[in-house]
Parts: sequence; structure tokens; C-alpha cells
Amino acid sequence: MSPDRTWRLWRLAGLQVPRRRVSLRRPRSQPAIAARHVWSYGFVFDACANGLQLKCLTVIDEYTRDLPDVAT
Repeated sequence: MSPDRTWRLWRLAGLQVPRRRVSLRRPRSQPAIAARHVWSYGFVFDACANGLQLKCLTVIDEYTRDLPDVAT
């Protein structure tokens, strides 16, 4: 199916047409070549039994797959 027909059918159904986002200068992700060189992070969500939402930030070293030490 052609992109034009897809766009037309989405419009007829009243859906929002997704737009293409093209980045001309997208930075390449760096490969981890040593410990403490590249870090990854993300949020993890969960809920308690009483309904309260938990939100945790997870951070990991991509080379060693180790977690950072946390000062309390």
C-alpha cells in the first residue's frame, strides 16, 4: 500500500497522521571501551499494594554492567 493511500485512510478514520522525524545530524552512540565510560539510565515504575506509585531511576555502567556506588 502506498504512503499516500495510508495517509488518506488515516485521515478518513479521523486519526492523527504520524509525522516522520528525520535528523540530519544524529549523534552516534559511543561504544563502551572502558569502565565508567558509557552509562545507561532509565526509570522503572511499580505500584504498592495500597496504590502508591513507585518510580525508581536505574543507572548502569555499560562496560562492566555494574551499578554505581550510592552515597547515603
